[in-house]
Amino acid sequence: MVQSLVALAAEDQPPELLAVDLATAAEKIDCSVRTLRGYIDREELRAFQIGRSWRVRVSELNAFMKKREQLARNKRPEPLRPRGSRGKFTRENTPLLGKG
Repeated sequence: MVQSLVALAAEDQPPELLAVDLATAAEKIDCSVRTLRGYIDREELRAFQIGRSWRVRVSELNAFMKKREQLARNKRPEPLRPRGSRGKFTRENTPLLGKG
């Protein structure tokens, strides 16, 4: 009895999408279709073509986003270099250290 209820509940829900078109994928990751095509051209994101339409697997899109999040976390901003200091921080050219 319990198994049949679970089966009925599973049938009522819409099937999970396996692949989406580029417009939907771009909307999901909040970028333009042109940017998404750039990722595909640079082979950072895998896609396939059906007729004239390009598709991206949802699993590939999720993996791509996880990879981008990890890269963003590991990236550290470079310290700003004061002008005319040839890359050296001193008390004279760094306002945070102050003079004296």
